[in-house]
Amino acid sequence: SRDIITRDLLPLPANEFNDFHRFLQLFIGLNVQCFIGGTVCSSDAANDPVFLLHLSQLDSLLTRWQNFGDGRATVRYADDNSVLLFSSGFTVADFSNNLNLPHSVCLLYDPPFLLKNH
Repeated sequence: SRDIITRDLLPLPANEFNDFHRFLQLFIGLNVQCFIGGTVCSSDAANDPVFLLHLSQLDSLLTRWQNFGDGRATVRYADDNSVLLFSSGFTVADFSNNLNLPHSVCLLYDPPFLLKNH
């Protein structure tokens, strides 16, 4: 829920990145996928357009966490020089900062908003 993300996930400091990543991946990532159901909770998840929306949400949460400062933008992945498969030689570190992606790409997210009941 939004409260858990705001209260428990986003405040985690940079030195607790492993806890942040585990929480993001397991609690939010996998649980939401299986809550959605269908192919999103299967090995064919990448074929479902909803899966891309879900990944975008996870990426947005990572970016929000990194924007808190405290060295969060450069923690863990910034030092990972493992070459990604099928990536023309790009490394994990090349994709660790959404403000400085390969080929001069920059991802910016608008702040989240709440829908009001009518």
